[in-house]
Amino acid sequence: MKNSLAVSVAAMTLLSTFGSVQAEPAAVVVRMSQVGFETQGPKTATVQDDATRPLPWRILNRSGAVVAQGVSKVFGQDAASGQSVHTVDFQSLQTDGEGYRLIVGSHESRLFAIQPHP
Repeated sequence: MKNSLAVSVAAMTLLSTFGSVQAEPAAVVVRMSQVGFETQGPKTATVQDDATRPLPWRILNRSGAVVAQGVSKVFGQDAASGQSVHTVDFQSLQTDGEGYRLIVGSHESRLFAIQPHP
């Protein structure tokens, strides 16, 4: 009993020092630049998905309006990761802004920006 009390106290001390324990973040399925994209530059994303046919994609602006859409290109198995992936090219979107989201099939990217010099 004394040992379990000591373990509980130690655990509470760690939690108060480092905050609450949080679950592992979900695996990142939509991979893209973490910095953002240049207005006139290339804009591509890689999406992990086993689908053998192209997936529909769309980009939403901060307000939730669709500002670009298309279908992915099936790349197949990536030699480095061993994962089945698709690529998305959205270079046609050349409107500066922040808070864009890319949705590919059922996968959603983190928020990103398009700026002259991100």
